Amino acid sequence: MAGQTLEQKSPYRLIRLSAAQTSSFSLPSPDERIFSLLILQTGYLEAEVRWTPCLIKAPAAVCLNERKNFRVLQEHHTFYEVLYFDPSFIHEQMTISALRHELSAEQLNCLGFFPLSPFLDESPDKLYLSLSDEVSETIHSYFSSLQRELERQENRRWPCHVRACFMDILDILERIYHRYSVQKMTSLRPTQMDSGELRCILAYIHSHLEEEITLDELCDQFRMSRNRAENLFRKYTGHTFYAYIRAQKLERVCRYLRFTELRAGEIAARAGFSSSQNLCKFFKAMTGTTPRAYRLEEMDKRSRFLQAAESFAGKDCQDKTVPRS
Repeated sequence: MAGQTLEQKSPYRLIRLSAAQTSSFSLPSPDERIFSLLILQTGYLEAEVRWTPCLIKAPAAVCLNERKNFRVLQEHHTFYEVLYFDPSFIHEQMTISALRHELSAEQLNCLGFFPLSPFLDESPDKLYLSLSDEVSETIHSYFSSLQRELERQENRRWPCHVRACFMDILDILERIYHRYSVQKMTSLRPTQMDSGELRCILAYIHSHLEEEITLDELCDQFRMSRNRAENLFRKYTGHTFYAYIRAQKLERVCRYLRFTELRAGEIAARAGFSSSQNLCKFFKAMTGTTPRAYRLEEMDKRSRFLQAAESFAGKDCQDKTVPRS
């Protein structure tokens, strides 16, 4: 197992990585109160997830919260990678106690909890996430980058690089969990082929967002005409192909600006821009503000929200201590 604490002075911001056979797999001890992500690369598991028996075939992801409730009953030619983390690894305010409070959509968005959706869901129909081979390989590459940063710590910015790799993994899992944000499917009653085709296309896009993807390349990859591809995007996403690409790049950039200290050049490379200048031009055109101004505004917004929440919690505690006549 390769493992490091992100900051020695803050033991709760913990992340550990492991690649092992199922026979050596074990969940964290109860007092650690950290989440676990298991990516099954090969074989299949007979397991019990949240007290429900299930058969998990590779490639797949099992997202577990601190309540554990996962047990391997039997393994068959399995190999997997495991990531253990405290949610505050993403941001120091993202504590388990905060996650366990009922928060509004605005509060969840402000604190950035949405990427943890696959870990927080307790519904029996989402015990694990099935992955395509390509998505599994992409996640594996992020695991490898994350592990290298943990082990080498080549410069003082290694914690930020680790967090960025980790957030890339969470981004992929969240999109699969939400079916890659394909809206209107129920109301439009699509055919099984339509929905399946588009989900495969979107999975490919999100696995290659750091590259320059063209519509012609996409059509060659999935053996379909331009008209067919364009119609799928307009019908199910409400956007043209290139508008969808721009929106997803913007979302990735915003996430890096909100939750990492990556410089503009590093963000540009991760979001598929040739330079920081091109990134800034794109961001300004899409949002009307600069990346730096956006980052500062988000930091201030989160700070004000947390101050208000702490003030409200303090008042609530005082009210409860006042004896009633």
